[in-house]
Amino acid sequence: EEKQDIQLAAVVTKVTGDLAAQAARKEIRLEVQLEARESIFRGDSQDLERIVLNLVSNAITYTPEYGQVKVSGKLEASSFYRLEVRDTGIGIPPDEMPRIFEEFYRASNAKKEKKDGTGLGLAIVKVTVEKYGGKIDVSSEVGRGTCFTVRLPVIRLAG
Repeated sequence: EEKQDIQLAAVVTKVTGDLAAQAARKEIRLEVQLEARESIFRGDSQDLERIVLNLVSNAITYTPEYGQVKVSGKLEASSFYRLEVRDTGIGIPPDEMPRIFEEFYRASNAKKEKKDGTGLGLAIVKVTVEKYGGKIDVSSEVGRGTCFTVRLPVIRLAG
C-alpha cells in the first residue's frame, strides 16, 4: 500500500466531477464548495477516493429527483480537514442510525426504495476513515435528508 501526500480538495473535485452525470440524470443539483484547497493528507489515494465516492454516490442515490447534494470541505482547527456531504434525500430512521456502519446493513427505507447496494459502502468508509485516525459522524432526518461529516488529519498545507 503506497502512502503519498494527497491534496484532499483535488480528490474531492475529481470524484464529484466523475459523479456529475449520475446527479444530472436525476436533475439533482450537485454543489461543491471547497475551502482549504491546499490541505495535504498522507495516505492511499484510492482509499480517499473510495470514501468520497461512497458518500457522494449514496447521497445521489437516496435523493429524489430535483433534490440537492452539497459537498463541502474546509480546514478545521488547522489539523483536520472536514468533509461534509449533505443531501435532501430520504433520510435514515433514528432507530436505525446506530447500525448504518455495520457490514451488510441497509436501512429499511433504502430497501423499500428498491435501491441496489450491498450495504458495504458505509462500513468500508468508516473503517478507512478510522484507519487514518479520522472520524465520521452522521445526522439525519427522515424525509428531509442526511449529512455525513468526515474529519481527516492534515499533515501540512501545501505551498
